[in-house]
Amino acid sequence: MTTPPPTDAILDRPPRLPGLAVVLLVAVVFAPGVDGEFVWDDQVGLVESWGYRRPAAEAVRFAFTTTALGHWQPLTWLSFSLDHAIWGLEALGFRCTNLLVHAAASLAVMAMASELLRRAHPTATVVARTWGAGLAAALFAIHPLRVESVCWAIERRDLLSCAGLAASVWAYLVADRSPRPGRWRALSLACFALSLLSKAWGVSLVAVLVAIDLYPARRQTWRRLLAAKLPYVALAIPVAILARHAQHSAGAMADWTRYPLERRVAQAVYGIAFYPWKTVLPTSLSPLYELEGAHAATWAGRHAAAGAFALVVTFTAIAVWRRTRAPLVAWVSYLALVSPVLGFFQSGMQEVADRYAIVATIPFAVLVAGGAIGLAARGVRTRRAVVATSVLAVGALGALAAQYVPHWRDERALWSRVLEIQPTSWMAHHGLGLVLHRDGDNRRALRLLERAAALGDHVECYAALGMVRLRTGAARAAAADLDRALAIDPRHAPARYHRALARRAYGDRDGELEDLARATELAPEAWKPWGAYGRALAEAGRIEPANAAFDRALEVAPDVARPGLVQQRAESLRR
Repeated sequence: MTTPPPTDAILDRPPRLPGLAVVLLVAVVFAPGVDGEFVWDDQVGLVESWGYRRPAAEAVRFAFTTTALGHWQPLTWLSFSLDHAIWGLEALGFRCTNLLVHAAASLAVMAMASELLRRAHPTATVVARTWGAGLAAALFAIHPLRVESVCWAIERRDLLSCAGLAASVWAYLVADRSPRPGRWRALSLACFALSLLSKAWGVSLVAVLVAIDLYPARRQTWRRLLAAKLPYVALAIPVAILARHAQHSAGAMADWTRYPLERRVAQAVYGIAFYPWKTVLPTSLSPLYELEGAHAATWAGRHAAAGAFALVVTFTAIAVWRRTRAPLVAWVSYLALVSPVLGFFQSGMQEVADRYAIVATIPFAVLVAGGAIGLAARGVRTRRAVVATSVLAVGALGALAAQYVPHWRDERALWSRVLEIQPTSWMAHHGLGLVLHRDGDNRRALRLLERAAALGDHVECYAALGMVRLRTGAARAAAADLDRALAIDPRHAPARYHRALARRAYGDRDGELEDLARATELAPEAWKPWGAYGRALAEAGRIEPANAAFDRALEVAPDVARPGLVQQRAESLRR
């Protein structure tokens, strides 16, 4: 009696060693970074944010409704809630979770690469395909461009989204050879949905799936090719709308009058060239490539060179199409994946960012692995050369990434690195100035903040200057800086709040009340303005609205701040 075949023989029982090797590489390269601190947007998004730390039901509601930091990312917020439940507000725990998620994303990339290589190299052995997939995953996993997403806690969204997208493509490909294709297609859609719930940049996956259908899946009927994408489109459209709303509501979108179409196109062209170039030569990486920084003088030349590079790659891929389709499919997939972050809808102060490469450059890693399999099949000597070259490449990338990890240890190291790469960055002067202020070195902090204001006429510069001057006792000078900040952006809530404190310091109680009322309107989830507003109202004899303000402050304040608020309320109402 013959044994019946398995009902769902999806996996060929490939060797497990490549997967274990990838996980070990991730641990070796990135584990030294887990004991770092919260940096940059971690302060606002994790340390000062309260919503994700509330009881379960409230945290879930917060996750699905907030647009904090200009993103709609409910799954990411829920993962932060879980971190806080386990670790408390410890950066070590958040960074450890990032490391684990990145390891999982790397394995998802490996599984996806294995399926792609199965179709591109149908005659290759299971062992060859698995080690090829392991090479693709290793090139992805420990590339220096991954450091930013792994070591920056708030960028958990990159890792979760990447894992979901890679798993979605893997399941999509497995469905073609499974006796239960419906289940795998449902799994692919579920993974795609989870990716979109982590970060919206995966909306362009549909174009990648179309490219994969042409090669290596080789689906020939356009009707079947397009029909299978409709559920993905149905998921992507509402998330894209929510993402745009999140950026607008957070004020993250650059104004078209200040940043016109021609500059956006130039930035997009530069980004198209930047990520492949840094993938091949990942040196001089920086936490920030400032949009209005050191390269302004060479803007035209850099962007012309980037445009030429993109055209050369495109025409080369087209020229070799008859011989091999892989380069053009990889290039088109890259363009589709990178398109949401190219600057057409500019948000933030960065021209490009290392983290934007995490998903977009995966096709290049798979392309290299496919080339390695093809070369290795030519003979023993060639195979040995391929293996040696692959080991050297992975080792070199790992060494470069390990050297870059310490720059993400804390904010002093981070902003010092930006100044090293871009000495005229106003944001780096601003960030390092705030670090020095927190460390108590206000004299040097003021020097750096004044330099930041000279380099860039931005609301953040004057708001920080006013805050530091206020805390050194120079209330009227602080108010002047804060006046300048609010002239640039009247909706800047921290500047409103600190100007209220400055006005209080030199006796302008009416001005204090006016600014605090506006600050609570602009930042209804910030507890400090509500507490200060309650105190000012109580001192003005307006007891009922003072109680309402204190109630709101206690409602939105983190647990650690509530005892102080209760005491402040009692003292204010006793007067």
